[in-house]
Amino acid sequence: MNNEANYLVFLCYGNIGIFHECTFALLSLCRLHTPEELSKIEIWIYTDNPEWFRSFKDCPLQLRFREVDKQTLQQWRGKIDFVHRVKIEALKDLSTDKTGNILYADTDVVFTHRIDGLLHQLGNGRLYMHIMEGIVSAAPNPVLRKLNHYLGKDKSIYFKD
Repeated sequence: MNNEANYLVFLCYGNIGIFHECTFALLSLCRLHTPEELSKIEIWIYTDNPEWFRSFKDCPLQLRFREVDKQTLQQWRGKIDFVHRVKIEALKDLSTDKTGNILYADTDVVFTHRIDGLLHQLGNGRLYMHIMEGIVSAAPNPVLRKLNHYLGKDKSIYFKD
């Protein structure tokens, strides 16, 4: 892995099934990397229940937590109650005092390949998305239509004074 700090971010709150998914994701990561390699990745879990993860015994992962309550989650969803906006807000929150390579993963991910190459490429400026879901303004998907409406309303989100 490169010399920059490496962060893996999960958003894990609410339903117990989400916690099971996140646990499985973490286990799948552990089977691909040595404890020494894992010590070079800070794993940030934005959660309403950090105790779930603190109960892991002899865990080689560098787990960090940002506890988020219902009020914060609702605030992060914004005026139009856009659930996927929470992911962006979590990344904004993390990046306020962290620099380096940030990889966000949903809790339902299963790591089938090592991530050190991916983190190295992020450090070289490469950007990744899971899949191309379509052009936001032309997509029939109701979530993307809602996102398009949100992006079209407030251009100030792109610019800081």
